[in-house]
Amino acid sequence: MKICLHTLYTINKNYIGGVERFMIKYAKEMKTLGHDVFIVCSSLNKEINIEGIKVLGIVPQQYIDKYKLYNSSSNFISKEILNNKYSVEKLRELSNYCLAQIADIEADIFHFNSFASNLYIPAKKKYFVTNHENEKEYDSKWGVGFFNFMSSLIKDKKTYLHNYDNLYVPSIYYSELFSKLFDLKISSIKLGIHLEDFQITRIGNKNFKEKIKLLFPSRFRMAQKGHIIALKACKILKDNDFDFEIIFTGVKEHYKNEVSSFLEKVNFYNLTTEVKIKNYIDIREAYEQCDIVISAERFCSYGLSISESLSYGIPTFLSAIPTYQEIALNYAHAYFFEPENPSSLAKAIIDYISNSDTKKINNEMIRFRINNDLRECAKKYNSIYNSSI
Repeated sequence: MKICLHTLYTINKNYIGGVERFMIKYAKEMKTLGHDVFIVCSSLNKEINIEGIKVLGIVPQQYIDKYKLYNSSSNFISKEILNNKYSVEKLRELSNYCLAQIADIEADIFHFNSFASNLYIPAKKKYFVTNHENEKEYDSKWGVGFFNFMSSLIKDKKTYLHNYDNLYVPSIYYSELFSKLFDLKISSIKLGIHLEDFQITRIGNKNFKEKIKLLFPSRFRMAQKGHIIALKACKILKDNDFDFEIIFTGVKEHYKNEVSSFLEKVNFYNLTTEVKIKNYIDIREAYEQCDIVISAERFCSYGLSISESLSYGIPTFLSAIPTYQEIALNYAHAYFFEPENPSSLAKAIIDYISNSDTKKINNEMIRFRINNDLRECAKKYNSIYNSSI
């Protein structure tokens, strides 16, 4: 079976964020099953190979000159196609842009990754959509009120989504929420970890008399990811004389303005010695070098980074949002704190360091890996593909 995975955004070798990483890993699993899998994205790089997966960059001819004016596909889409507005006309143009991207592509299956991009793409049996954005992500990306506008259109059956048989999200929480808001069936199929790419290279007890290495493996979208919550918690750690450093990752070109604001806060909290910003082409390097992972997200559609850290057996400190609880509740190396509460985060870390018992982590890591194997996700979609064509 020939499978085309589609994303509006750019996938390149120099930065692989969470959704992009999932698409690559998922493609590898489907390829292992025997399928011919490739990805179509928005990029001027016509064809690259990432981890054995062909990634085609396609910007429709009528958009190329305008595309070159922007430093990212996100900025191009929000400013040029949607024009920083949301209307039926603009959403139709977004769908037409996607259709133009795949116009010359031959495949048995087309798997898209956003409800917004498919609102005005006519349904076909070979079209599937797994949405990786929640209501708050839509609003932060395309303007406050966007999600409510889109949701009303869908519920009033003014889009094509009611004609689709195969609409998915990665979590039960969002499948139930979207099904209710849209008045149509949204199914859940959870993602998972490509276990062969996340083989265990680090097992052992940490001596917390040494410097503690914290990792914050999230995109630099502060309003969503909770960077300042982590900084405030780190200030509490410093005030309690803990010796640590924390690495923040995920700086894409269009997040650079946020970095400047972030560094001002670093100075304000007197954390210039402790805070590092570093990008990783391969996030596994970051996991292998850290002792503790922090994710202070306010909202998240799934949680690939926390799944990766838990699959490595790394103590992972998580805001108690619904999708994180769905993934990590009842695993002994997952430590929850009250969302948006730096004191709760700091206390959780201090309690762990003071009373750490890593003997059980190996078994918990194995249990997590068994329950979050990406092969199960691939097999479920494979079965759905086969029954639909």
